[in-house]
Amino acid sequence: STFDAVLFCPHPVFPVCKDLPLDWVCWRENIVRKTGGFWYSTMKDGLCSPSSPVGSCGWKVNSVHSVNETCLRNLLMTAVETESKDCFANCGPRNTTSPCWIGCFFDTVLGEQARNSSVGPIGGVPIDVLTKAWTDAFLPEEQGGCPVVPVDSGYL
Repeated sequence: STFDAVLFCPHPVFPVCKDLPLDWVCWRENIVRKTGGFWYSTMKDGLCSPSSPVGSCGWKVNSVHSVNETCLRNLLMTAVETESKDCFANCGPRNTTSPCWIGCFFDTVLGEQARNSSVGPIGGVPIDVLTKAWTDAFLPEEQGGCPVVPVDSGYL
């Protein structure tokens, strides 16, 4: 598909890669292209409750499984670092605010060409590597997953 989710709702505050080819601008556009990701926000007004008349609501919570975010991020970063050990070794210890580390991370995830273009093919690690790191976080802790975080039922 030629649909570009990032440009669906262009906004002057958010520059586009073709107009301002800064690394972060192009990475922002390319991460969506790599993952095919969309963000859906559900409105509280549409939440189905046990007493909702049929057809009066649009969504309901079937299940929730929340895990510790720090752990999930660590699993994801470790998976990416493993794919490009030499690049990350040149940056020293993990420092997620370092331009070197950030560059290695996105070059590994998206491929170096993603720094300057959002129209060419997306490279980098296979999406399956990223997906596995993400889904592994939801495994039981004894299988390498992350600690479960209780969910406040007031949000459901």
